[in-house]
Amino acid sequence: MPAKLTIQGAATQSFARRESAAGMLARDAERIARVGRDMAARFRRGGKLITYGHGAASADASHLAVEFMHPAGTGTPALPAIAMSGDATALHAIGSRAGTAEVFAHQVRHWGDPPDIALGLSPDGDRTDVRHGLKVARELGLLTIALTGGDGGALARGGSIDHVLIAGSTDAVVIREVHVTVYHLLSDLVRLFLEHWPSEDEQRPPRRHWSAEHRRAGDEPYDQEAPDAESGPGERHQEVIA
Repeated sequence: MPAKLTIQGAATQSFARRESAAGMLARDAERIARVGRDMAARFRRGGKLITYGHGAASADASHLAVEFMHPAGTGTPALPAIAMSGDATALHAIGSRAGTAEVFAHQVRHWGDPPDIALGLSPDGDRTDVRHGLKVARELGLLTIALTGGDGGALARGGSIDHVLIAGSTDAVVIREVHVTVYHLLSDLVRLFLEHWPSEDEQRPPRRHWSAEHRRAGDEPYDQEAPDAESGPGERHQEVIA
């Protein structure tokens, strides 16, 4: 006969189930901050956030979009965000005509613009529809982010996503709890970077320029704004966050 469970014992078991994940999440704060910084740069350029997920993760995708579009904090600025996994009619129509692998990719092609952010949620990292949506987003120039669990699955192994954040647990409940915490953190971090970090133009030092006339006269150079540089593809990061 199993031993009687006490209140203290129940609490201990429940907290122990999450202890490792919570500790790893705290240790990876800097990595998560880098994702928030890159997202803020896209919002600053006029981009929007596009989110999606399969199954239960579709609810998290909608929650995530609301965190940016209609934040809970008084006076917190709204940022453009849309969840593509909540429109059952669109998902059914696309899936029945083009196949289920296309349900997010098709929408990314028509909603996405190069400055945007595509964030896909897949607890096991192996959902074909989420993977294909991020692949198309990457091809279009969007910043791509995946929230996964376990060992990251195919999303982590593919090597073509800008940031893969892995909740390193096989417990579906814990994975989801970590993902909720992470996107709350990202919402806070993006706004902190937008408020306190200067834009790329403001950070860029002026170019020292000498005209032929100034060089002959031995004058000091005058300051001239450096032209915008075409940014190359960003480094890809894979982070285990729990």
